[in-house]
Amino acid sequence: MFRALKLPLLIALILGAGIHGARAQWVSMNGPCGGLASKIVVKDTNLFVILRLAGVFESTNGGESWTEVLANSHVISLAASRNNIIVGTSLGLLVSTDDGASWLSQSLPESAPYLFQIPSEDTVVYAMTDNGTSDLLCSHDGGISWETISGAPVLAATRSGSTLYGVDGVEFFVSSDNGLTWKSSRGGWPEVNASDIATLDHDLFVSTTAGIFVSSDSGASWTPRNQGLKDLWVDMVKVIGDTLYAGTDYVGLFRSTDHGNSWSSISNGITSGMVSDIVVSKNISFIACGQGVFRSDNQGLFWQLASNGMPSLYVRTVCVTSSALFVGTYDEGLYSTTNGGEDWLAAVNGLTDFGVFGLAATSTRMFADTRDSGSFVSTDNGGSWTAVNSGPPAFASFRSTFVMPGTNIVFASGDRGFFVSADGGSGWRQADSGLTGRYISAVAFSGPWVYAATEDSGVFASRDTGMSWNRVSDSLPLNSVSILAGCKGSLVALSKGNLVRSDDSGKTWVPITLPSNASSIVTLLAHRGNLFVSTVGPNQGVYLSTDCGDSWEKVDEGLTQIVLQFAVEGNNIFAATGAGVWRRPLSEMITSVSPPTENIPSRFSLLQNYPNPFNPKTVVSGQWSVTSVVKLAVYDILGREVAVLANGKFPAGKYSFTFDGSNVSSGVYFYRLTAGGNTAIRKMTLIK
Repeated sequence: MFRALKLPLLIALILGAGIHGARAQWVSMNGPCGGLASKIVVKDTNLFVILRLAGVFESTNGGESWTEVLANSHVISLAASRNNIIVGTSLGLLVSTDDGASWLSQSLPESAPYLFQIPSEDTVVYAMTDNGTSDLLCSHDGGISWETISGAPVLAATRSGSTLYGVDGVEFFVSSDNGLTWKSSRGGWPEVNASDIATLDHDLFVSTTAGIFVSSDSGASWTPRNQGLKDLWVDMVKVIGDTLYAGTDYVGLFRSTDHGNSWSSISNGITSGMVSDIVVSKNISFIACGQGVFRSDNQGLFWQLASNGMPSLYVRTVCVTSSALFVGTYDEGLYSTTNGGEDWLAAVNGLTDFGVFGLAATSTRMFADTRDSGSFVSTDNGGSWTAVNSGPPAFASFRSTFVMPGTNIVFASGDRGFFVSADGGSGWRQADSGLTGRYISAVAFSGPWVYAATEDSGVFASRDTGMSWNRVSDSLPLNSVSILAGCKGSLVALSKGNLVRSDDSGKTWVPITLPSNASSIVTLLAHRGNLFVSTVGPNQGVYLSTDCGDSWEKVDEGLTQIVLQFAVEGNNIFAATGAGVWRRPLSEMITSVSPPTENIPSRFSLLQNYPNPFNPKTVVSGQWSVTSVVKLAVYDILGREVAVLANGKFPAGKYSFTFDGSNVSSGVYFYRLTAGGNTAIRKMTLIK
């Protein structure tokens, strides 16, 4: 579904950046780096942060750089006592007495992965168990020894005078004996899900999924204080000095200097919507967020990304537009670079799902396919995104988008059918007549033909830009097709890890022998008659075939990761991996990348529609010899435009379009085709 645009300037930048030596090999583009940071703590002058699915990282230079001190994908929580660093994981508790140089596993009375502390009190650490009873454990010696205290499912707590207050979800707890016992105090507690609690001048503040609530009577009653908050899903509330901070799930960080009566955004420079924690060290503010860590030297007036040294993100898809290289990550949103990976910026404004599994682009729009929330569209090169769910109800919830190379024609598959847009995604029409598949998983283009692969019914073909489809894969060994591509006039399909090929437009299929010792294919890319595949197995890697799968050559020198998706722009091939983006020049692997010339017509022409006369549908066909801006429109006898059958940039080829006259009256109509400076007009007759 990748669509590459010509981009000489960007390619020059990418070619000139990050090349390590002269040996032909894949090169990492150094990012994007960071990850979802859920907790950050200060111990002495050092910073420690949790990165989800990665572990714990430490900075000893004010966030200028980070070093991994614990590689553990099961880390859940983090605390810093006066002497030790304590980490809660789903597999047990770990303690470091030497700032992360070494770690000791601690034996606990029961599993307790959820750590918390009372703000400004570093002598006591609490841990909530996950045994179903929600007991609390308490340590007074930096996590070395623990005792069980009265059961209360507390995940965050604060102190006001001699009383402790805690929250967990929909419950509010009070402890009058310094945390030895806790009692539920629902009273006037609002029916909301609370995640954090803070104290300012004896007032209690809680962050919830319905905004910030405040109590001035020790929790007996609560009132919302959300004026100025742009997102009521608040993950964090903290007090630093006499200022309140609120971290939201989607629109960044907010600050209040008047006891929460009003809030103002202080997210200038923050390119992640979710902010989960904030600390101050040596007058420098640090936040943990969806992109890692940001720092501010001016009390939040401006923030800078501070994720140098953090691991590269899990990149699922890659796409090049006219001004930037974009990558979609597994769970951290979208990122872009305009200087070959030296700097990466988050491009998540408007996204509500940060699992981006597919990207496509026309000359005017970008499309991002997410894991759980369908497709999003951007008309400002990734600056902002909106869900593709406008228009009639049938257009709602696109799951995948596919762009015809060199054109503004976009196909989209959703929970209510298959659709096509001839103008880059502005207007849509239904395009699933004849399709019987439950969901379109892949689309391929070959001359005037469009092929659609379904998840459960094989492959279908259309010669009229999706107006009608015929099933062509009766002999396909496996119906479930995840990737479909054209290769020198043949079709290649990836189905359940296996490759098959059809040399007769999908009528018959034969297996393609996999590269040596490769047990399964992860992804494939067809580019100008060449196939690239990523494999797993004893001899996993990247393989190239210049004969559509008859023979293979391994071409993964320097690449240490499994490739999840390929993309090509100019003379470069890009690889999305679980550790960022990699790049390699095509010229290192392919001696010739000249474009294919099969099925290219030699001249422009517009054919007579068939049938004619007709009622109510007829097919109009035309051809042109070069890639052209094309418009095919139907006019009544007074010259009024009654239908547009095609409007956009099309590659050279022969095309057929269907005109449906159901909504117009009987009579004579004219259809006009313009392409590449050529124009032709013909007449047709509708008889009802």
